[in-house]
Amino acid sequence: LEMWPVAQTANEKLLQEMAIVRKAVSLGLDARSKAGIKVRQPLGELRIKNNESRIKENQQLIELMKDEVNVKKISFDHSLETEVWLDVNITPELKEEGSVRDLIRSIQELRKEKSLVPNEKADLMIAGDKERIALAQKYEKEIKAVSSIHTLTLEEGVDKMEISRVS
Repeated sequence: LEMWPVAQTANEKLLQEMAIVRKAVSLGLDARSKAGIKVRQPLGELRIKNNESRIKENQQLIELMKDEVNVKKISFDHSLETEVWLDVNITPELKEEGSVRDLIRSIQELRKEKSLVPNEKADLMIAGDKERIALAQKYEKEIKAVSSIHTLTLEEGVDKMEISRVS
């Protein structure tokens, strides 16, 4: 028989900071929902009304909030009338990034349907209009890396994707 491990004392400062982070993320996601913007679509900025400097200097917490709300920038503005303000303006660059994420998500779903394991290499064929083909060409390296694609074939035509195991 052994003694139960002794619990470490809670880091009160970190717990308080995480409460602020959880609230800001929740409000940011709520603002996204009200604007009808999916979380996969990156946005430019989330401003947080916070007079306390506790989390402003903690880059790990800032990065966590950016990832959770899917924004490029977090800033703090004590003059806001609401607790958070989300920039819902989708620039062409942000739209393109969102389109790439949607394409990669579709590829991952297709991999799952074909019962491919995560690191198993596959060949992928994407067909579509000129815009879809240009997007896939521009982000070919990222698509191949993230989706474990060995060979990527692109064709103009009706939107479709086919995936197969590498022989």
